[in-house]
Amino acid sequence: MAIFLDRIDSAPVFGKELPDDFVFWITVFIDSINQTIEEIESILNGNNDGIIAPQKTAAEIAALAVDAPDGTIWYASDGTQNLVIKINGALRQVTTTAYP
Repeated sequence: MAIFLDRIDSAPVFGKELPDDFVFWITVFIDSINQTIEEIESILNGNNDGIIAPQKTAAEIAALAVDAPDGTIWYASDGTQNLVIKINGALRQVTTTAYP
């Protein structure tokens, strides 16, 4: 089952009420939002390379985890080479054993 997200068709800005710079900004902003929606849709439908976790050392992960929400993922880059995920307030490690 594919997921289709709605896009913003346009920004109805007419007339001379707004400065040209603002109209240009709105146009670029909406285009950027639509690109982000397209990327999210691609991720949800499995049509991309997946989400790339940022590389951090164990000390950096421990410091960032204090304020990070559950579901945050890091790639431990200091020797362990494991994914670290914050689940239910605690850090959990996904090992590098072979994937079937």
